[in-house]
Amino acid sequence: MRILSIIGYRFPTSWRDPLICGAQAQPVFQFVEMARRGIEVCVMTRRGPDEPPAQEFNGVQVRRYVSWSHVGGDRQTTSLSLHRLALLKRTIEEFEPEVAIVITPLGFERRILRKSGVPYIYVNHGVSGNFVRNLGWSLADMAGRAHINLISVPLHRATARNAALVIGVCQQDLDILHDRDRIPMDKLRLIHNGVDTQHFSPTASAGPFYRTHQVPEDAPIVLLVGRFSREKGFHVLADAAEAIIGEVPTTYFVLAGLRADPAYIERLKASIPVPLRSRFVIATDIPQEDLPAYYAAATVCVVPSVGYDPFPGTMLQAMAAGKPLVSSDMPSRRELVKDGHNGLMVAPGDCTALARAVTRLLVDQELGTRLADAGRDLAVRERSLQLCVDKYVDLLAETIGLPVCRTER
Repeated sequence: MRILSIIGYRFPTSWRDPLICGAQAQPVFQFVEMARRGIEVCVMTRRGPDEPPAQEFNGVQVRRYVSWSHVGGDRQTTSLSLHRLALLKRTIEEFEPEVAIVITPLGFERRILRKSGVPYIYVNHGVSGNFVRNLGWSLADMAGRAHINLISVPLHRATARNAALVIGVCQQDLDILHDRDRIPMDKLRLIHNGVDTQHFSPTASAGPFYRTHQVPEDAPIVLLVGRFSREKGFHVLADAAEAIIGEVPTTYFVLAGLRADPAYIERLKASIPVPLRSRFVIATDIPQEDLPAYYAAATVCVVPSVGYDPFPGTMLQAMAAGKPLVSSDMPSRRELVKDGHNGLMVAPGDCTALARAVTRLLVDQELGTRLADAGRDLAVRERSLQLCVDKYVDLLAETIGLPVCRTER
């Protein structure tokens, strides 16, 4: 099987590249696992500074396009790049794919795929357009809002309607795709994200973390991993810190992730009370291969999102690493977290509730162990990377036999 994938954000050049968070890392692990199984995979991805135009990454062919006209931020970026169009035509001629996995809204690329006889499935890691909810009313945010509503959303809907099949990563995604975007239910499939339970494992070493950061090895650590942007709720944990330290004075807080919004990081740092700043580690641009060490060092992991953030991959990473999890209570997350069984849920934005939940896990180690064991068990049995890729391979085989959709608006 020969698979072409078109993605809108960047693909790493090595495992030492800065951290790609959550759902952005999902395709990387999936494609490497497919290549390990002998499936030919070619990925077209946006090119960053100093990145090679083409390379092989752990068995995956990677070809990079130049785009100065991408909108939508770090999530499912919409590109209007002429270079991407030219590269797609050349890649189809040289690689001769049987099927494509599309993880970005398409424009004229749909016509190229149709004329080439290549069916595609459209993967929606959080439905395009809903991220407007995470924007404020600054001039930059208003411009982003206009770009998403006027460009990304129409292209997203056309991409979904012309796909052979559309994949959602949670039931909420499928409901929105059906109710709002009018995608027929028989065209929708649910494939939950998977996690590499060997890469993220309770046996991982915390050594790289402690060699990098001056944190006592016997100190409890509260870890939050994600893109540094407001919807991820880093500021909620910062607001909860004083109450947590009041109950467990030796606690440290590690905030780790992709430098998505530098201005937000500066506001976050300024919001931390001066007496508490020595207890915070803010780590940006972490090498991907070092991330398991951060989980290994953690005592409790939190994902306190406040905006539209339906299914962060970091939740699965924490569970696979065998760490107790505290998450914001959102409908999509209830598909994974059962409150009191394999994690704790708190109302989004409620720093008091977050402080109580984290303190409870730091104090009651037996509860933390029970939740962590249940989370690890779920990750291994139901949400492993291998199981996820099995489902993709079956669906791709089904898609190869489907007719290529005509162009619709």
